[in-house]
Amino acid sequence: RALNAADVMVVDSKEQPVKTATIFLIAATVLFGGFLVFIIVKLAKASPREAAKTYTRQSAVFSEDSVMAPAGLFYDKTHTWVFMEKDGKVRVGIDDFLQHVTGKVTKIKMKEAGLRVKKGESIISLVQDGKQLDIASPVSGRIIETNPELVKNASTLNDAPYSEGWIYAVEPDNWAKETRKYLMADNYHQWLKTEFSRLKDFIAGAVRVNDLKYSQVVLQDGGEIKDRVMENFGPAVWEEFQRGFIDPAV
Repeated sequence: RALNAADVMVVDSKEQPVKTATIFLIAATVLFGGFLVFIIVKLAKASPREAAKTYTRQSAVFSEDSVMAPAGLFYDKTHTWVFMEKDGKVRVGIDDFLQHVTGKVTKIKMKEAGLRVKKGESIISLVQDGKQLDIASPVSGRIIETNPELVKNASTLNDAPYSEGWIYAVEPDNWAKETRKYLMADNYHQWLKTEFSRLKDFIAGAVRVNDLKYSQVVLQDGGEIKDRVMENFGPAVWEEFQRGFIDPAV
């Protein structure tokens, strides 16, 4: 006969069923409590990029509530983020807002490791079926590492923009000076409210200029923006978006 839990924990289980059940319950409670403490400690020690993996996407609705913005990262108004690792190198990536707007990235054009970049100059191009956005660097320095995963699977930028979808590791030149212009999570969320307002105006204008049929594929009932909204527009609208939302302000 196969041993059950009660047989293993208490030899004389037939004579002491109540005691067996009590012991089993206590053991289960202790194990669960230990597991819970382990998870809490692990998340507390995790870097912002690691903590970002715990986020889950809620739906295909695109709103301020659906945009992830982990605390501990610096955000730039070119819709990029930076994070300094313990060894002094700076991770660089795109923000969740941008990947929601573009939809699935089908190809990327990256710079090679060893090259120097300046804040504000093009650092990576996101391509979707021939349409392209050139993303400006949020930091100045030397690229010391590129993310090989993006070459194999560009859509990792969409799936995990703050973790596996990082773009470069950079040895910074002017970190102390450049951090003064970055946004932290709270200020970034406030700034995003303005970006969403501008985006709604931009999309409404693009619908009027192109064709009213676009309103069915880019806007929800009530005028809310659908997720992956730029997938439905051609290169001309992408170029307008580039100038209005990506290019650094002069």
